[in-house]
Amino acid sequence: MIVRELIPLGKDRFRIITDETFAFVLYKGELPLYHIEPGMQLDRRMIQKIYDEILYKRVKARALKLLLQRPYSMKQLKDKLLDGGYPEELADHALSYVGSFHYVDDDLYAENFIRSQMGAHSRKEIEHKLSQKGISRETIADAFSRMEDAEELSDDHVVVLDLLKKRRYDPQGSTEKDRERQIAHLVRKGFSLSTVLDVMKQLDQ
Repeated sequence: MIVRELIPLGKDRFRIITDETFAFVLYKGELPLYHIEPGMQLDRRMIQKIYDEILYKRVKARALKLLLQRPYSMKQLKDKLLDGGYPEELADHALSYVGSFHYVDDDLYAENFIRSQMGAHSRKEIEHKLSQKGISRETIADAFSRMEDAEELSDDHVVVLDLLKKRRYDPQGSTEKDRERQIAHLVRKGFSLSTVLDVMKQLDQ
């Protein structure tokens, strides 16, 4: 492949573009080390040399730095690395590295996320949020199953009851409009209408 363009990224980094695809990002001072300039032939052997000498180490360090800041799912971390100018091959290398130490683990991520959300959100809403973070349906279901076996999950009826108390729902003093507003809020959060009505019926007694 032939280097077609060096696109500046800030003051000292460049995105190397070839006639085939985007290649990778290097710092300004690294370009002369490999004689990278528009028009040069960039073969696979040279790319591997750059990976081995610079980019494998750099992408692993970047992944670790991101994980120190906050938890990521595998997909979130990969997307972050791709956005940072690392090609897919390097991003996958970093994921394999941090995954081998369980620094990123979708099973553990799903469990921790469920713990942080239960008590305020329905299972349906939690499942939707995890799916948006790139967690597979199977991983989500397994996480819920493990937590149910460990008796860590709250029943939706209990969660709805707690939320109604936090929202100062007064079954005796509330108007029909207030009641409808509370129902609509909880249904939007993913709780079934039957669950919400069951809890309200209990409170009405």
